Amino acid sequence: MLFHTPTPPCLVAISGVSATGKTTLITALTAHSSGVRVITHTTRPRRHNEPDTAYHFCSPAELRQLPDVLWINHHYGNDYAVTKTAVMEAVTQIGLGLLPTVTTNHQRLRSLLPEIHHIGIHLLAAPREELTKRMLAREESPETIDQRLKEIERIDQKALADPSLKCIPPSEAYTVFIKASSIIEKVLRSK
Repeated sequence: MLFHTPTPPCLVAISGVSATGKTTLITALTAHSSGVRVITHTTRPRRHNEPDTAYHFCSPAELRQLPDVLWINHHYGNDYAVTKTAVMEAVTQIGLGLLPTVTTNHQRLRSLLPEIHHIGIHLLAAPREELTKRMLAREESPETIDQRLKEIERIDQKALADPSLKCIPPSEAYTVFIKASSIIEKVLRSK
């Protein structure tokens, strides 16, 4: 166990543009710490070699009928939803939930779930060439890649301007894991 069990429960929300390593970081934190991933819902198709446990894959109708949705975000033709049940299940298991999200949801988390301590981490984008390579490996279409690359600078600038977010520059996965672990541990020790 890397972190001590937080009281009150804590949610680490990890944001970043597409292909910045959110899932990679959450996987590493889950494997090497006491965190539990919040499983969110999506209408997008499962990617090649993506485990069924990465998301709850569902139809648009099923997603819209979820009972306790905190928000639904629409990105590149797909919907992504987070439910309060999913967040509470993760944080009550061992006190530390790990949520992949988008930058705009950090403020929502604080207002919708004030009973849970929030740690916001934003992964800054890699150079355009590297992001393009990652998105191609995930079988993204050229149109989708172009669209996503256009948003990168705006999103990262917004995150850098938010004093409540801890931004991590692009680096090797292990370095990002060490930096994120350090941020989480520092915040948990100060609580």
